[in-house]
Amino acid sequence: FIGAGGPSFVQPEHLSYPKGLEMPLPEDHPTYTDRSQDEYRFAIANTERQVMEHHQQGHFAASVLRYTSIYGPRAPRQWVWSIVRRIKDGRRHIVVPGDGSQLRHTCYAENAAHQVLMACDKEESGGHVFNSVDERAYTVTDMIGIVAQAMDYELEVVGVTHPLANDLATSYAPRRTSQLDVFSLKAVLGYRDLVPPDEGMRRATRWLVDNWSSVDHAAVQKILGDPLDYDAEDRL
Repeated sequence: FIGAGGPSFVQPEHLSYPKGLEMPLPEDHPTYTDRSQDEYRFAIANTERQVMEHHQQGHFAASVLRYTSIYGPRAPRQWVWSIVRRIKDGRRHIVVPGDGSQLRHTCYAENAAHQVLMACDKEESGGHVFNSVDERAYTVTDMIGIVAQAMDYELEVVGVTHPLANDLATSYAPRRTSQLDVFSLKAVLGYRDLVPPDEGMRRATRWLVDNWSSVDHAAVQKILGDPLDYDAEDRL
């Protein structure tokens, strides 16, 4: 049994300082056991525990991949859309919180699929929970630059130190830097990125541009929670 789940880690605000702030976040980092703290992440964590319990009882061999922010062709929720949308709307600048040096954990769709197939092929994957992320990461500023470059567009990145910047950029910039450990992906599965992340970002961008008319933009905007509040961005 190969399960694709999501983020189940306990957030730093629910742990004693400075737990939860280390990087990369270890694979055995605490997951939610208290529904009242975060119902969504608790549900994911509880599913992981139930699946692993079946594995431990010998009902079947089980592996779980913790999907993060998947981007690429046909991905329904991807930060790339927010950058492409602003370029399509003719924006000449884009807001990032602080200096845009945040890192975020992401995984290109083809790399995520490759991880699933490797888990299927290797018996030793049983009993493991893997963090599904690209091997390498880029800063928010560089990710924006890669997307703009793929569209042959000049987009000025404007760093703003103000709480409102987090709300305006919520779909493409995390509130804090976060990285996940990929030790088991490499040691157990022998994983290496099938597609380099920068190339994955270019492919994701080109696919969105080529299929722009068929995308349900209202649905994507709602899923991402992108306010697209250009007036506020300009005032800020």
